[in-house]
Amino acid sequence: MKNINFVNALTRKQQYSLRRWWLLSWIVAGSVIIVAGVLHGLQLHQWYVLTAERATLQQEVDDMRSALNTHESLRKMQQALQQKKVKSDRIRQSLASMRARLTDITAACAASQLETCKWHKNAVEIVLGCKDALCATQCVGQLQKVKGLGSIRLVSLSPRENGMVLATMKAQLEKV
Repeated sequence: MKNINFVNALTRKQQYSLRRWWLLSWIVAGSVIIVAGVLHGLQLHQWYVLTAERATLQQEVDDMRSALNTHESLRKMQQALQQKKVKSDRIRQSLASMRARLTDITAACAASQLETCKWHKNAVEIVLGCKDALCATQCVGQLQKVKGLGSIRLVSLSPRENGMVLATMKAQLEKV
């Protein structure tokens, strides 16, 4: 070959080396692109798996959160019911003790007729129909023996028809 314009032509060996270099460059570039694609594919697969696992765990967390809220509301309801039960037991015990005191009062005043019995917070007012004043004082003596009544006093005696006397007594309630 002739040198034209001072350009040297490549020899066959150089052309073959250049072709080999281009082929290896394309193979390496293709391999790099394929490896990058595979690695990104693996990352996308891992992201998909973690997203699915997160969704299932989020559902479990939501279920547990709702169960926890239900548990808290049931615990609060149980506490409220327990408080109501304690209050009702206290009232029932109060009524039972009041009934026992009323039974003791009627038993102590068997000789007289019990007209009214007014219960106040810490006191009781008893009105009896007695034959005479002596019977009223005997009832005061009998009522002093009743457990739970303290400082019993005869407040008034007022006459009634048929020779009866209406006796009013007041007493302080004591805790039994």
